[in-house]
Amino acid sequence: MSSKNKSQLRIENNASFPNNNTGFITPDKLRTFNENIIDSMVSNQDSGSFGGGQVTGSLLETASFNNGTRLMTFTKGDASTFDVSIPDSTLDSGSFISTASISDATITFTKGDSQTFSIEVNNVSSSISASHAVNSLSASHAEQADNATSASQAVSSSVVSDPNIAYINKDNTFTGTQSFTNISVAGTGSFGRIEAVTGSAKIIGDAFVVVNADTPALKYAGLKVFDSGSGATASFEWDGDEDSWILVEEGGQSAFVLTGPTGSKGSEVNLSNNSLPKGATHRQLVDSNISDNGTTITLGSTTNVSGPLSASNLSSIEITRLQESGSDDRTRIDGLAGETGSYAKLTAANTFSGGKQTNSGSNGFFQSKFPAPGSFGQKDFWIVDSSTSNGLTYPYVHSGFIDFPGFGRQYEDAFITEFYNSGITFDYGSEIAQTGQIISLIANASGSGTAKSALLQLSDDYVAGTKGATLEMQANTIKLGTSQAARYGASNDIQIGSSIGATKVLGDIHLSVGFARQTILSGSVVSPLETVTISSNTASFDFNSSPAKQVTLAAGATTHLDFTSATTGQSMTILVKQPPTGTGSIEMSPNIFEPLNNMYTSSAATNAQDILTVTTFDGSVYVVNSKTMTQ
Repeated sequence: MSSKNKSQLRIENNASFPNNNTGFITPDKLRTFNENIIDSMVSNQDSGSFGGGQVTGSLLETASFNNGTRLMTFTKGDASTFDVSIPDSTLDSGSFISTASISDATITFTKGDSQTFSIEVNNVSSSISASHAVNSLSASHAEQADNATSASQAVSSSVVSDPNIAYINKDNTFTGTQSFTNISVAGTGSFGRIEAVTGSAKIIGDAFVVVNADTPALKYAGLKVFDSGSGATASFEWDGDEDSWILVEEGGQSAFVLTGPTGSKGSEVNLSNNSLPKGATHRQLVDSNISDNGTTITLGSTTNVSGPLSASNLSSIEITRLQESGSDDRTRIDGLAGETGSYAKLTAANTFSGGKQTNSGSNGFFQSKFPAPGSFGQKDFWIVDSSTSNGLTYPYVHSGFIDFPGFGRQYEDAFITEFYNSGITFDYGSEIAQTGQIISLIANASGSGTAKSALLQLSDDYVAGTKGATLEMQANTIKLGTSQAARYGASNDIQIGSSIGATKVLGDIHLSVGFARQTILSGSVVSPLETVTISSNTASFDFNSSPAKQVTLAAGATTHLDFTSATTGQSMTILVKQPPTGTGSIEMSPNIFEPLNNMYTSSAATNAQDILTVTTFDGSVYVVNSKTMTQ
């Protein structure tokens, strides 16, 4: 037996029950601590009396235990009793003491089911009041209680599991954040997720590092790099949907990772040396038909150039299978760089500024530039060996730039295209010539006769300071608007000159011609009948349309007659008709001149018809005649 004072009991309590942080509470420690408390309180184990002159009515004197009912009965100095139920060792561990804490003279015990009880140590005599001695043991029954498993004190190391304690002989489950200085795992380790690993380079002994994706919910998985200096991240990730690897940059932009040709694992195919790769299916790079050995670029298939093609050096052009060496075509190709000027030149678009043509913008064109051929010279753009048309052969066919001023102004520094039987005699054929002042079209007939040329020429008048121009037409027959029925079908024609059939008129003809002599029309001039519709009680007659018109008056209404587009020397004949039922009347516009005593009024009879003739002078309209027609 030992007897400790209050200060000593506090020291022992702090050492044995330190909130279960540095050790865990065992039954031996509880029994030892309870015995020390009892020894400190009981001065005479047999009599249960206490000294010190204290009031003993509320103090414990004796305790007895009934193993059948599992009740321990405590008797106080005033002969009152109270019972404490002590379950046997088969009860749930929820009644076992898991932790104990001390505050001043009060010790608080917490059981496994979170219930608590307290013991108050009053002074050095270690007396326990009746109201707080529920779990105390009488000194006279200490041995019996020592062998029993108390619900509030006896704790077995084999049924106790505290989430706040780490055990060395069983599995442990940790929640929250755990901090460790060093961890050494001799066996295997399993981590649900590693948030961060800091320090120097990490060495992984396994052959593969396995990361997890869960497509489609989590289709990206890979490796991420964190820049602790800038705070930026980049990653190399696998896309489960596309079955492809991607690179994600710091700014979030991403791109597919391109690979070489696909092959079986261990037998992958490499790109060919000097071959320029091209894109293929599933982000593959495969060989193309373009190769570069450092000195020569080879295009191994048909090449189409959609934009301008430029070169800084055209000293020679090699085209295989062009023709045999020394041929005309091969000579032209080899000598192309020797010509003055540039070829396939990308230049700016042509614009006009200040009355002059300049180059600006970004559009280009194919340009060939060379000097003019000089006096009595010719430079061909292209030449055709021979051409046949309508049974005749034209061996002199070319297009080029010529300068032959002795043959006329149309051949002086002119762009020309010619189809002739000969480049010397020019017996028959045609040509188109253009200079800055003349556009000339000439056809020399192949038949016999003296007048065998046709000419259409537009020319400057060659007078300085004037803006005169001339249109000249020369031919045996000049036709306007004619067509051949056998080729185009039936049509209405206009013909000036010799006739090859009936003369027909198509549409409206407006001629402003000065005739030097009498003009004779051998055929008739036909005008179509135009019907004028009354709108808002007004019938409007236009002098710019057909001169033959008709209008039907509205019954019971007055129709206003109006005339437009009047100039000088125009005539119009109008058929004025009454409707089949009822009659209408007319009135003239105020600017119409009529005979003073013979003003026109419409015939007041059903189906009546009047002929009204008008003419113009200086924009004014005059009524010439009006007649009532009968059958």
